[in-house]
Formats: sequence, C-alpha cells, structure tokens
Amino acid sequence: MWKRFTPKQTEYISGLIEKYGYVPRNEFAKLIDKCQFSYETLKRELERNGFPYALHNLKHLLRIVGVESKGHNTFDFVSFNKLDPRIQDLFDNSKLKAWFICKECHAEGTTNFSNINTRMFFPKEPICPLCINGKIRETPEWRKKNSEAQLIAQNRKGVPERMSEIIKKRYENDEYRKMISEAGKKVWQREGYRSKMKSMLVERMQNKEYVHKLLFNTRRGQKSGYYNEVYYQGAFELGFLMMEFKDRGTLSHIRRIDEPILYLHPSGETKRYFPDFMKDEVTVIEIKGGGPWMNLKVIEAKNKAAKKWCKENGKKFRILHAKDIQSFWIRQARVWLKLNHPSNKKEANG
Repeated sequence: MWKRFTPKQTEYISGLIEKYGYVPRNEFAKLIDKCQFSYETLKRELERNGFPYALHNLKHLLRIVGVESKGHNTFDFVSFNKLDPRIQDLFDNSKLKAWFICKECHAEGTTNFSNINTRMFFPKEPICPLCINGKIRETPEWRKKNSEAQLIAQNRKGVPERMSEIIKKRYENDEYRKMISEAGKKVWQREGYRSKMKSMLVERMQNKEYVHKLLFNTRRGQKSGYYNEVYYQGAFELGFLMMEFKDRGTLSHIRRIDEPILYLHPSGETKRYFPDFMKDEVTVIEIKGGGPWMNLKVIEAKNKAAKKWCKENGKKFRILHAKDIQSFWIRQARVWLKLNHPSNKKEANG
C-alpha cells in the first residue's frame, strides 16, 4: 500500500510552501525523517500533491508547477514568468533554457534562464539580444558602460602601442587609405549629418567648462619638439611632418621658416610673423588647426601678407587645415607625443 501524507504533514508542508515558495533542499531532508518516507517516496508524494520542491534537478520543479516543456532542457518562458518570484530566483544560475517569442521582432528565441533573469537591461522580459542592443545603444547607461569598458581595454599594458603599429601598417596600403577617405566623405554627405554636427558643436561651445577644457588642452597644452630633425609645435604640425615622411621617406624637403614676414595688425601696428614650413623651397606651408581662440582678422592679415611675400619671392602659399592633414595622421601624432614627448616621460618618472 502506498504511503500518503497525513493531514498534519500536509498542513506542515503547506506552511513551508507559504514561507519559502517551495520546499527547500534542507527542509526536504528533514521531511524524510519527519514523515518516515524514503527519498523516492517523498518525491512521489510531493509531486502527486503539487508541492514544488528544489533539489539538484530543477526540471522536476518546472514540471510540478506546470511550466510547458519546449524540448530538451528548454521550457516556455511565459508560463515560467508567472511563477512565484522566489521560485524564479532559483534559476539565476541555471543552464536550463527559456523559450520565447520576442515581443519586439516576433522571432522565436532561446536563452539560458540565468541570462534572462539577471541581465542588466530588460531582465525577465521576452526580448531577443538583437532587439535589446537596438533599444539600449542610445541610452545614457549603455553609453557610459560601453565608454568605461573601451577605456579599460584601450589602456591595458601594450595595447596603445600595438594598435598604433596595426593602424600604421594598414595605412601603408594606398587603397585602404583611399577607402577610408571616401567613407569619411560619404558620411558628411548624408542628409542632415552636417547640420547635426554643427548643432552639436554649437551646443558644446555654449558650455563654459567644455570651452575651457578645449582651450587648455589644445592651446596651452600644445607640445613642441623635433621630428626627424624638423621642429614642430603641436599635434597638427607633427601630423603634417609624419604624413610627409610617409610619402617620401625623408624630411629633407621640409624646413622651418626662419624669415619673418611683416604684416599690418588690425590694431594698426606692423608686426612680424613666421609661417610654419617651407616645402621643396617652393611652397610656404601654414598649418591651421582651428579653435574658438583664433582671431580671424589677425589670421586674414597674416595670410594677406604671406601671399604678397610669396608673390614677390617667387613662392607659392598654401594653408593646410585638419581635413588636409587627415585625421589619421593627427591621431598618430597624438599617440607619438604620448609615447615619446619628454614631458610625458618626466611625468611617468614622477
């Protein structure tokens, strides 16, 4: 004859369910002694009475509480999601899979209960990973987390140097450089992209803290030195020299200009100014990085005087902006400054 729970035993087990949501493993062991049942008999009676219990195999628990099976180790997430939260928490580390239909794209999907229960975004919701990515990429929380992760990855020991070498090697291929350049141009041709960038810049420039930081880092933080025996001031000039060196394998065709050019300052005074470089003894090169501190009237006066000087001396005059130097070489210059500039080495040595 089959053993059955007595009314008192049934009442006791109902109290455990009310307290824990199920019969925990430690209480299961106590019930064996309390009811004088064998291990298998206790399991059979708990299941027959619909009492959920949690042992090593959680599949039994899902079957007892009526969660539909969708295949090997896979169960319906909708019915699972209706369970007592205390039972759901048991699956935070489970490898059993949840089957669901994504409420966004309506495609079938499966994932571990542990993933869907504990993920940062949309926990315990039937949404596939692709739709989650699409929804969270523009959230401030995701941007912050992604930015922090990238910062950690990019600053691991040896990573900046290794990435710099990889990028340099890629850019030795003229076809690759052309492809990147064309891709950049296409981005700026997208409808609304230029106006969007302009609006972002205008908004940033209204932030006094941002402007102060920009001025400090770009102007006062400007670093100078020698690259292959040619003097430079700042990353834009260094980027130009690196670009020329890549093109010709030498900088013998570039020199710093020592001859001053007189120009009429907007204040009415006559002042001197030195253009940046002479190329092939034919072209005077002036590097303009741009920035909110630039006095356009002064720049116009300098350029006018430089063009006049070049005409009188049989030279050409050319102004190079950031787009002419290419962002790649400006980035390479900044990496080079970080790794090689004496001020950085001094800071590193304390």
